[in-house]
Amino acid sequence: MRLVLLLIAVSVLFGGKLSAQNETTPPPTASKAYTQRISGIITDGQAQSPIPDVMVIIVDSTLKIGARTDENGRYVLEGVPVGRRTIRFSIIGYEERYLNNVLITSGKEAIYNVEMVEKVTTTKAVEIVGQAEKGKANNDMTTVSAKAFSADEAGRFAGSLNDPARMAMNFAGVASAGDSRNDIIIRGNSPTGLLWRMEGVDIPNPNHFASSGSNGGPISILNNNVLGSSDFLTGAFPAEYSNGTSGVFDLKMRTGNANRRETMFQMGFNGIELMTEGPISKKNYSSYLASYRYSTLAVFDAIGIKFGDLIGIPKFQDLSFKVNFPTTKAGTFTIWGMGGQSEIEIIESKLTEKQWEDEILAYEDVKVSHFRGVTGLTHALVLNPKSSLKTTVAYAFENRKLSVDTVFQNRQTAPEFFDDTRNRKLTLNITYYHKFNSRHSIKAGGFADHHILNFKDSTFLFREQRYLTLHEFEGSTQLYRLYAQWQFRITPKLTLNSGLNGMYLAVNKDFAAEPRAGIRWQFIPKHAVSLAYGMHNQTQNLALYFYKNRQNEFTNKDLKFTRSQHVVLGYDWALATQWRAKIETYYQHLDQIPIESLVRNSYSMFNFGAGFENVPDINGLVSKGTARNIGAEITLERYLNKGFYFLLTGSLFDSRYKGSNEKEYHSVWSLGYVANVLAGAEMNLDKNKKWMLFADLKVTVAGGNRFTPINMEASQRAGETIRMDSLAFTEQLPAYFRADIKLGVRWNSKRLWQEFAFNIQNFTNYQNVFTRQYDLRTNSIITRYQLGFFPVFQYKITF
Repeated sequence: MRLVLLLIAVSVLFGGKLSAQNETTPPPTASKAYTQRISGIITDGQAQSPIPDVMVIIVDSTLKIGARTDENGRYVLEGVPVGRRTIRFSIIGYEERYLNNVLITSGKEAIYNVEMVEKVTTTKAVEIVGQAEKGKANNDMTTVSAKAFSADEAGRFAGSLNDPARMAMNFAGVASAGDSRNDIIIRGNSPTGLLWRMEGVDIPNPNHFASSGSNGGPISILNNNVLGSSDFLTGAFPAEYSNGTSGVFDLKMRTGNANRRETMFQMGFNGIELMTEGPISKKNYSSYLASYRYSTLAVFDAIGIKFGDLIGIPKFQDLSFKVNFPTTKAGTFTIWGMGGQSEIEIIESKLTEKQWEDEILAYEDVKVSHFRGVTGLTHALVLNPKSSLKTTVAYAFENRKLSVDTVFQNRQTAPEFFDDTRNRKLTLNITYYHKFNSRHSIKAGGFADHHILNFKDSTFLFREQRYLTLHEFEGSTQLYRLYAQWQFRITPKLTLNSGLNGMYLAVNKDFAAEPRAGIRWQFIPKHAVSLAYGMHNQTQNLALYFYKNRQNEFTNKDLKFTRSQHVVLGYDWALATQWRAKIETYYQHLDQIPIESLVRNSYSMFNFGAGFENVPDINGLVSKGTARNIGAEITLERYLNKGFYFLLTGSLFDSRYKGSNEKEYHSVWSLGYVANVLAGAEMNLDKNKKWMLFADLKVTVAGGNRFTPINMEASQRAGETIRMDSLAFTEQLPAYFRADIKLGVRWNSKRLWQEFAFNIQNFTNYQNVFTRQYDLRTNSIITRYQLGFFPVFQYKITF
């Protein structure tokens, strides 16, 4: 903390001197506001071609600031005073677009690229409401269950910690799997059903310390500071998204500043970060953007700052970058990537006597390391004003090493489990955009994924004193996907989106065709209804296909895709200029879920996916399981305006499944209800908006996690937790409650902007139960709790 305070003091005292080295204009007087530059590119949303002559203005009666886009769709607004500003984009023949209350600071130029939609011609006047809706998905072919979010929003909500996944937990239909991780439950589905996509291609789980069987982790590799406007979808999504059954994170990286070099330093929960961006050539607008982060706790530990009796120091680092090369005739070339390395050792056999007595132990020594990421080359080419083509070649990788030793009461250890997994993937993605006219547009393309696999894990058999191989495979397989989607804007008030996707997995020659369709009707001004249907398939975790039994056979190789059919009905009401209400109801049926065939029980892969889990070592799985989710959601939102925002989301849902015994059970994800209330305020301390105080509050209530009762007698005999399979998930933990608060200050000085924020997660220190399990040491059932009172600071400076 003293280091942070020192950095703040230095930047405040010498901010003017630091910025004066790159500033030739005279400093503003005390009565003059600091100003900034805003720039970007305007494109046609359907054709992806630039739109010249768009009028871009700051919506403020006291400011006369505007510009028009050039032949390449570029615009520049000079001399925009700092603070929250609204930008309007308009041109005859296109629907107006707004960027509402974007934050303009003195330390960083603002870059906003915007897609516009051509108006549907009609012979009579028609009032269209909602086209300027804040939060409307960037992907115009989504019909329901989709929301756009910006980097500003990802960092605004209390408790989000600049993590897009934690931010998404505030949206309707989304629940958290636990405080210590960012796995998210969408409408009762396993977190493994979520598709992560960046720059148009699928990416591996973007989290540090992520296990091979999960889709989340405790710390995100995704860097909020390099993200552009992105989409989050929760069901019945368009045909271009495949190999996911619950939702999609469609992430975009922003381009670096092509006008001047900028630097950012940040320290907080997600690490100590240094970011730089700037022009490579101002003449052709080429630019670079790079950010590097390193574990804050690891730095403090290295310099001798200890954190009580913390068992294991998480060490991690990550890098994100994007290099952009526009050309005059050959299109735009982009090189981009992100990756992270992490490791931790939790050695319980070396604990002190006090720790051994006081801590709730797993009785294991664990060593784990990860290295994962993705890099790609993208080429975007405008063929003509109505067509464009985008091609991406990407390389993704996941390397994981894990060793687990059992720790006995006498502190002696014995080997238990070992895992060495490597999964590399080469991807080719081609996307074609074409707009026939204002009513008809298509988007078509395909993915070819070549997986290079190296799986090897084993468990130690104590009685036989040898390792038993569970998964072992070295080779390759391919996944091919083709899609086409069509948008028909029947009238200005009625839009039809439809599409078809096909998937083929080479390892077992499984094929699936997936129809998608959605329609939106604005039946009266400010009111719209939507209906969408989607069939979605997802491969199993590739390691699951290569599980070996004791006869050295691949017994799971013929598993089919898990299949989901999702129907969503939505109602959208624009209550007022800054208020919106939304209600959605849905039904989802899933089948072809892996269940056991050799025994009849309640097991289903539908319940798998949250926590530090490995791919299960189960023999003879078959794709005969089913599940269903049903629910209703409500959202009431006041967008940030005049220094205040409000968000209320609520979900009622029920999730059930069947195992091989054909009995229906609640799934582990069947919480019943989730409700979030968020509010925040900003207050300028001077008329020139140089100083701003802000506060954000979040309150969450939800049904407790489902669990299976413990069989005490069987647990005592086995020396570990044994649960009653016949009563799977029949009990529920107490209701979940958590309140987070965020307080901070932002201030502008000449070419310098700073922010200090203090987050307190669970500031009431409410003791939420995480799980109950058998403890061999005490021969009793013990309770593990979720995150208690947890303060987190963040300091950020840009110049």
